[in-house]
Amino acid sequence: MRIPNIIMLLVLWAGIGLSPLKLLAQSTDQKRMTVSPDRPITIPSAEPFTPSTLSSGGSSLDTNLIGPSSGFHFGQDIQLQSDKTVEQIQLILGSATVDGHVRGDVFVFGGNLAVTETARVEGKTKVYLGRIIGKKNLSAGTFQETNGFKLVLGVIKFIQYPERVWFGNSYPSTVWPIASISLMFVVYLMIAGILPTQMTTMEEAISRRIIGSTIIGLLIFLLLTGLFWFAVFSIIGIPLLILLFSLLVPMAIYGKAAVFTSLGYSLIPRDKSLLWAVAFGYILYQLALRVWPLLSLPTFVLVSALGVSATIRTVFGSRPLRNRTPSLSPQNYSYSSRNQSTRD
Repeated sequence: MRIPNIIMLLVLWAGIGLSPLKLLAQSTDQKRMTVSPDRPITIPSAEPFTPSTLSSGGSSLDTNLIGPSSGFHFGQDIQLQSDKTVEQIQLILGSATVDGHVRGDVFVFGGNLAVTETARVEGKTKVYLGRIIGKKNLSAGTFQETNGFKLVLGVIKFIQYPERVWFGNSYPSTVWPIASISLMFVVYLMIAGILPTQMTTMEEAISRRIIGSTIIGLLIFLLLTGLFWFAVFSIIGIPLLILLFSLLVPMAIYGKAAVFTSLGYSLIPRDKSLLWAVAFGYILYQLALRVWPLLSLPTFVLVSALGVSATIRTVFGSRPLRNRTPSLSPQNYSYSSRNQSTRD
């Protein structure tokens, strides 16, 4: 793979990572309102609500925002009035007070959620890096607080099993895993079929330097975890995190094809086709991922780390690793042989 092609791939992935920033730029700065037990929640009065009755600390959700993307807010505190109804609420880096009716789910990241007695939430309520105040006003089993290391595990499971997060229980449980496994199987076969030379180079790097590749991959994973916590407490960190994910996820997919090649060649002779090696390696990977729950998370992290490391060390398979011990040229070999015979 030539250097211009690599640059084009990086520019394309960077564009994918920066595309969500257009949506984030639409948010407006507002005065933050801290929801805590020391500051009680103000219950709306019984008089009809008008836009002029809103305080400067919050913003009312528009009733016209009905649809899959209704109620999305970023970096502000919001309050849903008791006479208002929305489809769902999605809030990042802000606190929310719900007095009205939410037909779908409520999602809050990096803030607190206050649910009053007049509130009615029909879907699920999830709060990440925050607290839910007024849990008694929600149905049992419909709300979840996720903080600390559980949040990192949640991000890993989101990448590992995207169908569980995207669709939940809306579709049959067996259809989407089969579709996801089949789709990724075709993707890995296409990568190996289109770029066999690069896959061979990366597979050799993994086989010869597996310890070094594993260490580099795990260090990248730790760096990503640290950047994740930086993103939680900094608005600037979120675009960086999105950009980093948009780079590392394609690199992991690209590199995992080489990891599957290495796994496959450990089961079949090396004179077999590269596609057969990828197929056997992918089957072994899915068995560890789906059949044995205890091996699921370590296997996913280790294989992804190896894939990213092999991609970086070989520059997408275009540069093989150099041997640490220099090979003897014919001239040096004959010279060393003469010296040895002279000593004898």
